[in-house]
Amino acid sequence: YEPLPDELPLSEQPAYYDGSLALNLGGPIVKDKLWFFTSWEGSLGEASVPIAFERPEAPLPRIWQSLYWFGKVTWAPSSQHRIWLQAQGDPTHIENTEAYYGNYYTLPKGETIQDQGGFILSAGHMFTPNESTILQTQLYFQESDIDYFPVACKGDSKAGLGDCINGLDDRWLAADPDGFNAGQFPYGYQSRRKRLAAQSSLTRFVDLLGEHALKGGVNAEYLINDDDYPGLDSVVYKTYGENGPDDLDGYENSYMVGYTGYGDTHLAGLMVSAYLQDVWQPVDRLTIRPGIRMDYANLSNDVGSLAYDSITFAPRVGAIFDLTNDGKTPVHLYYGRFFDAGFLAISDLLHRRPQGYQVTYWDADAGAWEEEPAVTSAGLNLETDNLKNPYSDEIDFGVARDVGGGWGIDATFTYERATRFWEDDEVNLIWNAEGTDVIGSRDGTGNTIYRIRTPTEVFTEYTSLEVAVTKQFDENFGVVGSYTWSRAYGTNDGQYASGTLDIPEQTVYETGLLSYDRTHQLKLAGSARKPDAFRISDGVAIGLLSGWNFQVMSGTPYAPLYYNAYYDGWSNLGGSIDGTYRLPLWSQLDLKAGVTLAAGPTTWDLTLECFNVFNDRTVDSVEWTYADETGDAPYLGDDGFPIFGTALSRQDPRYLQLGLRGEF
Repeated sequence: YEPLPDELPLSEQPAYYDGSLALNLGGPIVKDKLWFFTSWEGSLGEASVPIAFERPEAPLPRIWQSLYWFGKVTWAPSSQHRIWLQAQGDPTHIENTEAYYGNYYTLPKGETIQDQGGFILSAGHMFTPNESTILQTQLYFQESDIDYFPVACKGDSKAGLGDCINGLDDRWLAADPDGFNAGQFPYGYQSRRKRLAAQSSLTRFVDLLGEHALKGGVNAEYLINDDDYPGLDSVVYKTYGENGPDDLDGYENSYMVGYTGYGDTHLAGLMVSAYLQDVWQPVDRLTIRPGIRMDYANLSNDVGSLAYDSITFAPRVGAIFDLTNDGKTPVHLYYGRFFDAGFLAISDLLHRRPQGYQVTYWDADAGAWEEEPAVTSAGLNLETDNLKNPYSDEIDFGVARDVGGGWGIDATFTYERATRFWEDDEVNLIWNAEGTDVIGSRDGTGNTIYRIRTPTEVFTEYTSLEVAVTKQFDENFGVVGSYTWSRAYGTNDGQYASGTLDIPEQTVYETGLLSYDRTHQLKLAGSARKPDAFRISDGVAIGLLSGWNFQVMSGTPYAPLYYNAYYDGWSNLGGSIDGTYRLPLWSQLDLKAGVTLAAGPTTWDLTLECFNVFNDRTVDSVEWTYADETGDAPYLGDDGFPIFGTALSRQDPRYLQLGLRGEF
């Protein structure tokens, strides 16, 4: 790993600040009948990119402005009824979103702006006709918006955004990881998501062969997603010349990505769920929690026709047994199956209008783009006839013991297996024996064609054993510690657009440890509070508080990557990810201290927190690139040394946070 200098020049250090102010206010409007609560929190942050060499214009700082507001009114017209209305929103404005810490810079004219946020409106009613019955109903409406556009189009109406982007000249992005975006940003993005939901549940307490808490419920959601990429027809990528990224005039065309079908996309879906569960105590020492859940999905694609529908039933059951019949040794066992109903991501995956792209390279000798694209993606996905819902099975077993004197211990074994993921297999390209380049296609077009399946050979497994120990010295002083051994294993970390099963020659290497696998984790935390350390008078006291959190965990695995000529990048594995290469052990200590002032009905806390006290800058991501384009020699950096395993990012440095909190 590349060592971190003890002290960097100020010109090479990123500078940032982040501030927030929150106000919470609540109380009765009509005593015991009507009351309210409201919260407002504003945040403002600015981060600047270090300038390592001269530029015509300095990169602009990234600016974050956001507001979170919340309000709730609750009305209890009688002892049997409670009604509430609730609203919240989070408008956010981000300027210069392309600013990046490292060797990647953007000129002011190439920056972008992002406006995002949304709101939630909800209403609820709880009805308790008697002591053994509870009926609860809630309604929701939610909207989330994103507007992302070049800074050159700031102030343009949303309707004219596409015309503005298409009218920009010098639209390009850097092709090199350490390149410099000097051109105007070439496209925008708009998203509107709406969710209308209703849910109702009935809880009934009965005595029949023991005590029961029966609960049944139904949830229904209607989802709408509208996306648009105004001005997106093609994006040109440029690479710097022999004089390096400093020479802005030396940038030349590298390749161009052309897109089709990225206009307005409208998706909709209906999700309905129903469940029935019970908390049954047949005898004093045993509690059983059986249940079953039904999920129905009806998802429409981008042309309004049915994309996918399904209905699933998932059993779940848990039990707790008092082993020693003294309430101090509970043994717990749980099993549950969980289905993925799809949501709108599947509507998009099974689109019917073309959404393809093609990559065309620049011919420097001819001074023109090559006549034929090097990479072409078909606009539609093939769909198998037997798509099924992905699912996971989860089981945990454990035992806890109150050993007296405030000490407690708990040991839990957990196993989770998820399979039948939504998987997009590439089925048209013919690869060479090494899986490093394409030598033909089955239909002769050279297009990439993806088939949507839910194969059982795609899976993830998570196994863990956790032992936790707690000690409560008194009501104001307690500590907790835990150790976890775990293993995350499978074929890929996620679903949808994955590279799994795309290259047959790579399939043998695709099962191994997952990117989030951490073998060992140790956590120690505690807090202490003495509210009346200094008694001033009967109604006034000064107190002290403290807290600490220490974590140690194994680094995640990585593996050597080899060059893939077709994708023009390093994406091929030479072996399974088996833990031979791991990031270093990661640790962090956070401390908190403060004073409290209690005066009559008010309490104030002044706290100082220090995160990463020892300023540990452990590497948390590295370069996976292993061999050069030939595959026979290591890939060398500008310094002439192999780049495999060199640091890309490190743990956040030490920072302080000062807070003031009041209650009255």
